[in-house]
Amino acid sequence: MSSERLIHVDDISKCFPIFASPKDRLLQMFVPRIMKLLMPFSSKSAKKYYREFWALRNVSLEVMRGEMVGVIGRNGSGKSTLLQIICGILQVDSGNAATQGRISALLELGAGFNPEFTGRENVYMNAAILGLPESEITKRFDDIVAFSEVGDFIDQPVKTYSSGMFMRLAFSVAVSVDPDIVIVDEALAVGDIGFYMKCMQRIEEMIERGVTFLLVTHDMSLVRSMCTRAIYLRSGECVFDGDAETATEMFLMDIRGEQAGGVGQKMSFREPLNEGSLAFGTGLGKLLDVELFTSSESKTWFHHGDRIDVKVGAWLSNELRAPAIAIAIRDHKGIVVCGMDSRRGNTALETNAQDELSCQFSFDAKLLPGVYNLALRVLDFPFGASDVLIEKQLNAISFEIIDNGQVPIGSSGFVELNGVCHQIHSNE
Repeated sequence: MSSERLIHVDDISKCFPIFASPKDRLLQMFVPRIMKLLMPFSSKSAKKYYREFWALRNVSLEVMRGEMVGVIGRNGSGKSTLLQIICGILQVDSGNAATQGRISALLELGAGFNPEFTGRENVYMNAAILGLPESEITKRFDDIVAFSEVGDFIDQPVKTYSSGMFMRLAFSVAVSVDPDIVIVDEALAVGDIGFYMKCMQRIEEMIERGVTFLLVTHDMSLVRSMCTRAIYLRSGECVFDGDAETATEMFLMDIRGEQAGGVGQKMSFREPLNEGSLAFGTGLGKLLDVELFTSSESKTWFHHGDRIDVKVGAWLSNELRAPAIAIAIRDHKGIVVCGMDSRRGNTALETNAQDELSCQFSFDAKLLPGVYNLALRVLDFPFGASDVLIEKQLNAISFEIIDNGQVPIGSSGFVELNGVCHQIHSNE
């Protein structure tokens, strides 16, 4: 990642007027002007016929060349408004937003495309708007069409395209005009899995070349696996700007807090088990400690294939109906490799407002060499299959799997499945 700053947003705010009826919109257009004509020297403020909706409040951020930044939050949190301001489509009410270099944006499905024009005409029109001369567009045209996979439909009006075809062509143009900044607002959500994977590969290639990506998405796994950092917007305010894992967990904390609120609980931050961790919960349960063992020896490194015991200490309120303790093994990006909870084997945890309890998990470490960590959760299942999050501890403890010569050659990914391969001859 370069130290060159391509996007600079300084303390911006954006307000939209919300009118209760068309009549109020007309009154707002004419009444203040009439009052100003009748009483030009009056210091009294004219009546407002609308209520203010602040889509963004005092948001600041910087994005450097080669970064891929995720923007997450609930619908209506200001994500799309922020992108439109960065693109220059909307003006701010206060603050400043500046960019450097060519911006290629996919803000919504079909934005910038004329439905009456053919795919070919729209390619030339959009590429020209983005600054490419006609000769350069012609040189790249076949590659754009090939990447989009629209085939013979390129000479049909785009109003006849499916949403997937529309998106594929728009994305192909956006990434083929040598942009410095690519801004995507959920456009990839309508693509099929094959094209989605091709898009991810192209994005990785462009990031290596120093292209900056700003991505609005509800796909938390994409944010964790692809983004160098993430920005979490809540009700128009930036509540977090930092590493993708913490941002997504804060977002999920709010979502789970709303879910817990449906059964009379409230989510808030809790004391983590170790420095650099993150914890949140409702207060009806508390994770107290975690320790890893093998052959009764406490340690944080293991050989591939070792039997690992995980001892988790917790306190559970007797208000919980059907509590459980869960563990999840995660890689360094926060991607869950596997997990289990105490309901396995029909283990029912007893709750008592005074006492603490311990729960032990055991598993064979068929993990490939690398560093992993455990996320711990206290859950309640008051309605049967649906769980309510009571407390979660991220990065509760880290451990390393060391290759002891037992890992088969050619293994990749996270786990070793004891797979084999042999050649089938024609006489078999």
